[in-house]
Amino acid sequence: MGPTERHAHHAFQIVLAGEQPLLLKAEGERPEPCEVALIPPDASHAIDAPVASSVMVYVDPDGAAGRRLRRLSVPRAPLDAWRRAAEPRLLGLTTRQPETWADADRLASAVVDRLVPEDAQPRPVHPAITRVLRALPELLDGPVRLKQLAAHGGLSPGRLAHLFTETVGIPIRPYVLWLRLQNVALHIERGASITESAHAAGFADAAHLNRVFHRMFGVAPSDVVGWAEWITPRSD
Repeated sequence: MGPTERHAHHAFQIVLAGEQPLLLKAEGERPEPCEVALIPPDASHAIDAPVASSVMVYVDPDGAAGRRLRRLSVPRAPLDAWRRAAEPRLLGLTTRQPETWADADRLASAVVDRLVPEDAQPRPVHPAITRVLRALPELLDGPVRLKQLAAHGGLSPGRLAHLFTETVGIPIRPYVLWLRLQNVALHIERGASITESAHAAGFADAAHLNRVFHRMFGVAPSDVVGWAEWITPRSD
C-alpha cells in the first residue's frame, strides 16, 4: 500500500496494517498511525505513508454484509472513531496476503464477522430501493435515467431521488459511477486495457475514467492494473 490522494468511495474499507502502522488521515485532520480502522462509505480519507504491506477489505455497503456493518453507525469523521470501531475486535488478528479469490473471500468474511456478529440483522431497506439496486447493474450499457429507475421502483422521480440518497447515503449519479468502476475492475481482470475497460463500463473515455478513479481511490487506474495479476481470477 502506498500513498494516495484524498478520496472517497462507496464502500466500507477495513484497514489491517502489516508490520508497521499506516499513516491515515480523515478530512481536515493530520495523518495519524493506524494498525486497524473501519472507514465508512463515502468518507473522505487519504493514506500518507511509504509503501507498506497491508490488507484492505472493501465491503459493499448495500449488500447483506455491508448492511450489517451499517449497524455500527461509524461516522464519516473523525479518524479516531474509525479506529475505535475496529480496535476492540481486530487488533491482533493474524492476516496473510490471500493467494486466491477463495482465500480473499474467507478473509473478508472472517473480518466482517469479527466486527459484527453473524446473526446480526442487516439494516432494512425500502422495497423500492431494493428493486432499483437490483435493476441498476443491468442498465449500465448506456445512460441511466432517473425516470427509468423510478419506473423500476414504482415511485416518482423526485421521491426516488430523495429516498435513494437517504437510504444508500449518496445520490444516484455517483452511485452509478461507483458501479461503473466495479465493471472497469472486472474488465481489467479479464485482460482488457484501461481504455477498453473505460468504454465497456460506460465511461466517455479513459480521461473520464481517470478523473473518477482519482476521486474515489486517490490513485490512477494505471497504478493498480497489476494488482489483479498475482491472484487467480474469479470464475463467477
